[in-house]
Amino acid sequence: MMRASVRTTIRKLLALKRPPSCFLATVIMGCLCGSCQEQHTTTTEAPHSDKKTLEQEPWFEEAAQQRGLNFSWQSGHDNDFLLPEIIGGGVAIFDMEGDGDLDLYFVQGGSITGTDNLSGNALYRNDGQGNFEDVSDASGAADTGYGMGVATGDYDQDGDTDLYVTNLGPNVLLNNDGHGQFTDVTAQANV
Repeated sequence: MMRASVRTTIRKLLALKRPPSCFLATVIMGCLCGSCQEQHTTTTEAPHSDKKTLEQEPWFEEAAQQRGLNFSWQSGHDNDFLLPEIIGGGVAIFDMEGDGDLDLYFVQGGSITGTDNLSGNALYRNDGQGNFEDVSDASGAADTGYGMGVATGDYDQDGDTDLYVTNLGPNVLLNNDGHGQFTDVTAQANV
């Protein structure tokens, strides 16, 4: 019974144009914690019978592929796990074109030695219905450095959320034009 009301609440919150940030943080943490747990069974005792084992329904379902999210972080390690290779990339949740929908920017690892040709960072546009489109290459945001993290902010005070990508090596400042196009302005901003 409780799970049905939780699911209903989650569906209602997801239907909002801009879900509360505390809800998003809770969902992300739930997904992270839920992926580390195994399927649970609960033992309940019925009157005048043996103990029964009931399977619990999962609270979260893997739906990334169905929603258009096809990102897999790659460390690029060979034989040894160097410090940057054991630290996963980051993700930014922000509204890149001011439409009220939260878009996703995933930071990719790569190859420290430069021997592998791995994919770069990925930008996914939210269509407003919870489905995503990979616009990495078309947007100019597909930085290919060995990514360590990302920060969002409005560095030029034009009202659009810009991205600052921290890499193992040169960092990158990506200026957002407000329509989903990003330009590398690292040199001009002197960062």
